[in-house]
Amino acid sequence: MHETSTTPDNLPKPRRRPWLIVSGCIVVAVVVLLMLVVLPVVVFRQMAFRDDPRPDDSRMTPQWSERDPATNPLILFCHAIPQTPARKQSLLPKEVKNLEAVTMARAKEFLAEQSATLAAFDQLRQTDSTTWLWPDGKAIVDPNYSVGYLGDCQGAMQVVLLKAKVLAREGKWDEAMRLSLDIARVGLGMQHAESAPIPLLVGISFQTLGENQYLALATSDGVTRAQLLHALQELSAMEGPRREDLKFSLQTDYQFFLHCLELVHQGKGSTGTTGIPPRAPKFLLKRHRTMNMRLKQDLPIIEGLDQGWREGFAAAVRAEEAYDEITANKGSISFFLDSNFVGKTIYILTASTPVTLTQGMMNNVVSREQRKVLLALRLHELDHGHLPPSLEALVPAYLPAVPEDIYTGKPMLWNARDKVVYSTGGNGIDDGGKIDKEQPRKGLDFGMAYPWKTTPPTSPPHE
Repeated sequence: MHETSTTPDNLPKPRRRPWLIVSGCIVVAVVVLLMLVVLPVVVFRQMAFRDDPRPDDSRMTPQWSERDPATNPLILFCHAIPQTPARKQSLLPKEVKNLEAVTMARAKEFLAEQSATLAAFDQLRQTDSTTWLWPDGKAIVDPNYSVGYLGDCQGAMQVVLLKAKVLAREGKWDEAMRLSLDIARVGLGMQHAESAPIPLLVGISFQTLGENQYLALATSDGVTRAQLLHALQELSAMEGPRREDLKFSLQTDYQFFLHCLELVHQGKGSTGTTGIPPRAPKFLLKRHRTMNMRLKQDLPIIEGLDQGWREGFAAAVRAEEAYDEITANKGSISFFLDSNFVGKTIYILTASTPVTLTQGMMNNVVSREQRKVLLALRLHELDHGHLPPSLEALVPAYLPAVPEDIYTGKPMLWNARDKVVYSTGGNGIDDGGKIDKEQPRKGLDFGMAYPWKTTPPTSPPHE
């Protein structure tokens, strides 16, 4: 007899089937286990290291003009002031900043010491402001770049302002008002020079400084009707802040953000410039994703400003709300576990304050219009013996039209009872002229009180 083979192939099928089932289950279990282990790793790697495509940020590239440090008037002024006794504003003697606190002799003595400062200002004001450029140019986007010359300029303006006050104290109204207006014009020219938000705001502050002094002088008893009329004509002829200057400064600020982003990517950042450790893990920085975050803030503002002030301001408000939403979570665990943690941190640290900047310029536009209205109101009072019940009464004898409140697109407002010219301000709500005279930005409305205290005779005073 032949022996029967007992190899697996010859075993009965019922005896082979359990082994096949067990083997298949083991294989499936191993595959599932590998998927549970490997797939999250792959997904995490994709999430941790994958970045978005580079966005189109061509609209955020400022077009810088060529500058010659040897000939540009504003650059020469910024280089000259540090060599004068004015130097930085903080170094000016405190007692001469307030003319009322010192004698005329002391004020004149101080101004004699500042002859070089006054000469530098006089030379600047006689040049064509459309050619002015700040010294820095593209260098201002470097986080390590210093704009110390701005402090020097502030010191110089305080000296010139004191000169205007001294002239007024001496009864030289025309010279004092002309010098005050020159301060405003220099500030306006500085705004038009290409730069970042801070120099732009400095220019705005100088224009405001000069125009406020101009209006203060116009309220003096020794000023005639002819001088008031001339003051109104001069202010009306001056250009105000431009949306183009704001757009340029926002573009420059975006370039500053890009520079910080690149420094951190290269491991060259520092806590002193960006607040980010220089060795921050690169896989936690998604440059393009971070750029998209910033562009979502800045581009709508630029596009809004293309249309008008109100549209730009509305976009700035939305951008700041989005920024606040991100910063509200910066202390949460999810923020620290974000695959773009470093990028988000750079975005927070370098983000500008678009509402503050935009509203600052808009307030300056509104204030300029209100100063003109106040002068027109005074002329009306001098001619008729009383203030009008509405601003429409000023047209066309004193104003070609009632100035626009750029926050609403409607005519400027006038509270005849409280003698307040006002705008609704950023919230667009008319609160009846409830302003804060000391801190206008904090009032429910944004406006100016009528500054003349005495009621003139019915007939116009002598000129």
